[in-house]
Parts: sequence; structure tokens; C-alpha cells
Amino acid sequence: MSDHPDRDDAGHHRVRQAVFPQTGADADSLRLIFANLGFIGLPLSKAVLGTGSVFYMSIFVGVSNFSLWTYGIYMISGDKRTIQLKRLVVNPAILALVFGLLFALTGVTLPPILGKTVSDLAT
Repeated sequence: MSDHPDRDDAGHHRVRQAVFPQTGADADSLRLIFANLGFIGLPLSKAVLGTGSVFYMSIFVGVSNFSLWTYGIYMISGDKRTIQLKRLVVNPAILALVFGLLFALTGVTLPPILGKTVSDLAT
């Protein structure tokens, strides 16, 4: 039961069951295995280990995202056929990781206007 007066726990549960009909232990396991590394992990890594650690943490986030979009989908659906390489390759998180790694490893820089925009969005 929630302490918030406007929250209807029964309604929240019905919506969750409609969106994720097979949730239960599998969804709870998924939430425990795959943490929100981009939101918490990257800033925490930067604060504790410094700016240099963000590159390495980004690689770890990428591996975690790849795992989430393969094994995580399998955990929820229970069907291996739901894992499709085409959908994984066009996933925005995976594309961002690939392009970010390519830019970092090759030394390619974005044009100033685009670089400033991306930098502003990142902070």
C-alpha cells in the first residue's frame, strides 16, 4: 500500500499486468540484474573515480544494454524467437554506443555546432 493519497495500487497493478502480462518473478529478476547504469552508474563513476572512468563505464553500460536487449527480452517473453538481431542493431542505445566508440577510438570530432549541441545535452 502506498502512502501517497492519489495513488491507486490496484489500478497501478492492473496497468502493469496489461503492459507486461507475464510479469512476476521474471520482471523482478530483470530489475535486479539490469540496473539503470546510465542514470546512476555514469555520474557515480565520474564523481568517485574521475572523468577518465566515464569511458570505461560507458563500455560497461553498452555491454549491459546489449544483455538487456537480448537476455532481458528473453526473460520477459520466455521465447527465444523474440530476440531479433535486426531490432538489436537499430536500437538507439546500441547505435549511440557504437558511434561513440568509433568517434573515441578514431579521434573523429563532430562539427562544432553539432558537438556543442551534444555536449549541452550531455550535461
